[in-house]
Amino acid sequence: MIGAARRKVAVPPIGAQESRDHFSEHSLTSNPPSDRSTHTIFQNEVEVSFWIKSFVILFISAVFACTVRNNCTITSRHNNEELIRFSSSHARVHLQRITSLGPRPAGSYANELSAADYLRRELKNIARTPNHSGPQVTFDEQISNYSSFQAGFHVSAYNNLRNFLLRIDSSKSNEKATARRAFLINCHYDSAVESPGASDDFVSCAIMLEVCRIFALGPNNLTNDLLFLFNGAEESILPSSHAFITQHPWAKEVVAFLNLEGAGSGGRLTIFQSGPGSGAELLVKTYSDSFAQPYGNVFAEELFQSGFIPSDTDFRIFRDFGRIPGLDMAYTSDGYCYHTRYDTESRISEACLQSTGDDILSFLRHIVYDEGLASIEKLKTHENPANVADSLNNFLSSDDIGWSHRPTSKVQTSIWSRRVYFDVLGVQLISAPWMSWKLVDWLLLTALACYFLYQNAAHNSVTTTLCQEAGHTYMVGL
Repeated sequence: MIGAARRKVAVPPIGAQESRDHFSEHSLTSNPPSDRSTHTIFQNEVEVSFWIKSFVILFISAVFACTVRNNCTITSRHNNEELIRFSSSHARVHLQRITSLGPRPAGSYANELSAADYLRRELKNIARTPNHSGPQVTFDEQISNYSSFQAGFHVSAYNNLRNFLLRIDSSKSNEKATARRAFLINCHYDSAVESPGASDDFVSCAIMLEVCRIFALGPNNLTNDLLFLFNGAEESILPSSHAFITQHPWAKEVVAFLNLEGAGSGGRLTIFQSGPGSGAELLVKTYSDSFAQPYGNVFAEELFQSGFIPSDTDFRIFRDFGRIPGLDMAYTSDGYCYHTRYDTESRISEACLQSTGDDILSFLRHIVYDEGLASIEKLKTHENPANVADSLNNFLSSDDIGWSHRPTSKVQTSIWSRRVYFDVLGVQLISAPWMSWKLVDWLLLTALACYFLYQNAAHNSVTTTLCQEAGHTYMVGL
């Protein structure tokens, strides 16, 4: 017979065996079986797929939210039946008439004669509107003198530019001529070289024509004056707005402004510049109260003013040369149509035209009765504007292209004089001073840092405990 093989069996000491049994029992008791599996490769794959699905869901939700935010909705908000309502059909007639002329660059026949004749006729008809109990309406046509100004890295010089203005005088300004103050709303009726310029920018002019008609037929109980500026040369790097703010006598009475622009084709107006200074709070609040679907984000303002986007608007001219705060709004949908032949009247929906007209009319109705407009001061500068400007203008000739009519002191546009704002799905606009929002950011970052430190400390504590138990087991096994 072949004998059975002998095997050596190691018998642990009695104390060690009891210690191991005790440790095993302690481990099972303190860490009962759970549904959570151990960290495996399969679990990693599940985690990656989870994050991918979450990202896709969030991305689709964001796209859907942006689409919903940019849709125009006509809201019923006419509580006072006596008020004259905005008519999109009237504005559409103006828009079709001018865009049918084709491209209207400054100096062209379409811009200097056809479009100018149409605006002159319409504005004069509004000024002659019979309304014995209404406000005084004054029409003016400005032909600029020679001037020049620094625009970025170059100098722009101009002469004989045309601006059309319509002024709605308030009853209080008529009583006290020394206390006159006006709010300016601006558009431009010229276009890019190859574009009919529907959204950029005659749709704004068409809306302003209809709003002019409504105010001319309204009551004579306004608190502030309204100035409607139709400037004829914006695409030539902003000379017409400079001609108004530096040469027209009405410009001295302007305390704030609203600039209407286009960077796309149709859609809703987006607020992308505001302020600066103390007037920013009043203007942003009025915008939030009057626009049915507020649409804007301070991130767009940061991006635009950083110079990353190679573009500019009349906002800068009014701010730097007039030293007045304002709001800058633009159409941004279908940006590929910007400055192309596709920027046509047909791309502007009836809902967007009506809702935008209602919003602007509501905004101006808030502004003309706001006593707070009188408290808006000229923007502060880094130098004394009165002494420096007077001495420089007396020293220089108007023929000195590089120096005449340029801002002699830089307007303070620091973040301390600005506001943080953003809309929530086009339903509500949230606005706060920059410093207040900065404190909120600091508190959130501090809370987040404390949370991660706590989690890291807890993780290190668990790791230390496991290492201690493993070391104890190893020593017992020895």
